[in-house]
Amino acid sequence: MNTEGSGTPHRGIRPALLAGGGVAALALLPQLLLFRAYVNDDAYITFRYSANLAAGVGPYFNPGEHVEGYTNPLLMLLAALWIALGGGDSVHLFAKALGALSAVGLVLVAAWAAWRWHPDRDDMFVPAAAAFIAAAFLSFTPNVAVNAMSGLETLPTALLVLLGIAALALTAESRRWRGAGVLWGLAVWCRPEVPLVFAVAWCAAAAWALAAAGDWRRFPRALLADGFTAFGAFLLLVGLRYALYDGELVPNTYHAKSGGFGRVESVSYLAESLARPFLGWLPLVAGFGLAAFAAKRAPALAVLGVAGLAGAALPIWTGADWMMGGRMSVPYLAPLAVALACGWSWALCRAARPTGLRLAGLTLLVVALFAVPARQRLLTAQNVAVRAKGYETGHGAVAAFVGGNAKPGETVAVMDIGIIGYRNPRLRILDVSGLTDREIAKSPGAFLQKLYDPAYVLDQRPRYIVHALYRRPGAPYRAPESLDGFRGWTPMEERLLAHPDHLSGYRKRDWEGEPPPRDWVEQLARQLGAVAAFEHGHPGISFVLVVFERQDAG
Repeated sequence: MNTEGSGTPHRGIRPALLAGGGVAALALLPQLLLFRAYVNDDAYITFRYSANLAAGVGPYFNPGEHVEGYTNPLLMLLAALWIALGGGDSVHLFAKALGALSAVGLVLVAAWAAWRWHPDRDDMFVPAAAAFIAAAFLSFTPNVAVNAMSGLETLPTALLVLLGIAALALTAESRRWRGAGVLWGLAVWCRPEVPLVFAVAWCAAAAWALAAAGDWRRFPRALLADGFTAFGAFLLLVGLRYALYDGELVPNTYHAKSGGFGRVESVSYLAESLARPFLGWLPLVAGFGLAAFAAKRAPALAVLGVAGLAGAALPIWTGADWMMGGRMSVPYLAPLAVALACGWSWALCRAARPTGLRLAGLTLLVVALFAVPARQRLLTAQNVAVRAKGYETGHGAVAAFVGGNAKPGETVAVMDIGIIGYRNPRLRILDVSGLTDREIAKSPGAFLQKLYDPAYVLDQRPRYIVHALYRRPGAPYRAPESLDGFRGWTPMEERLLAHPDHLSGYRKRDWEGEPPPRDWVEQLARQLGAVAAFEHGHPGISFVLVVFERQDAG
């Protein structure tokens, strides 16, 4: 029983603050609604694999081309099941619902873990405060909500990772099997980097269990079972990949993205995706120090913190990506949130002993967790609205155009292959970025900057080539000051546009008999010799998808 401060136990605080954790979970719902219009184009890459699997073609983007251009086998299989049961038109809603439910579960499990493993168990206020802080952080950061709505595997991975770490900690603590291996096995089938994070988490839990046992002969067999189970799931995945994808041992996306994303530097990416959500580098580092001190009494915090940091910091080695909301770090924010919440709450309640001061400090911290990302939340919501509209006026319109004009089996070369590919299952899609093309993916260079010969694309004689062009400065859905200055979104497209075979074979020059252009987008298309152009709303720039047709087609 705690007798600090007022000298009486705070019996009403535990249920009140645990209820507050539930309120924090409910606070996530408005943000989910705020970003509800967002579905990432890459999600439709997975959905096309799922649709082909459901149709009996196999898990391939283009029938007969054995290339693994996705990184989320579990989501691909679940989406295939949904489509097979008749949900092809609503598969994006299924993926969004899965992400939203996972996000709510993540908040609640994080609150429980912070309560369960707080080292100061004699003072009920402190672990309850930690539970509330962890839940509030995950509910208020827009990174969690926007990734829940993206249609990708990010939040299901996050939930499985947190549950897996918690199950490992419970096994190390109780020496009884808690199903960690099964949870981690599922997580391994969600993201390709998860086996590395599992190895870190398992080693941390094993070190704790071994120290507690004092003798390697008393090491918990349950942890060994977990290790073999998760490793078995990994071997099964690698074996299937080897059999299905021409002997490849890693996804094709590893080769496409292993050079990093040229426009985003890893340290700045971590600053945006890791430090900023935790109120900056100073509170983050201070929280780690406090959590490390608290871990002396609660070793589970070390397992949570080390595993979370290992996963969140992976972009330093793997390279960053372009997606909103720090997608590569989000799956590992929850264990960090639990460890930091325990450290922060411990310091807060040591600095302020009376209950009134504690409540005031807790309130200020929660307000900061909500207020600091307010600008990011607003900008993300604005960007989501623009990008969601842009996907329909751009990629959706291109999908309708090529689908209405190309014959089944003809090739369309394009960079953003998701929506265009999913809505045109009978067309062959040539991915100029390399995600679903092994030759391009294994070329040198960073993602979207692969140094391959444009003749590789042109020699395949695609019926249509879709180029993404942009001009800065610009504003979405406003005519630019000039049609000069548009350039390819990637160096690859610049080289493709300038290739002699593209200039001679794909540029239309005769507009005689055609009606005058309706707007600046159509005028730009004619200026470039394209047969059509569609604006894709993109924050801060003028962005157009320009469609070139092979002039001897037809």
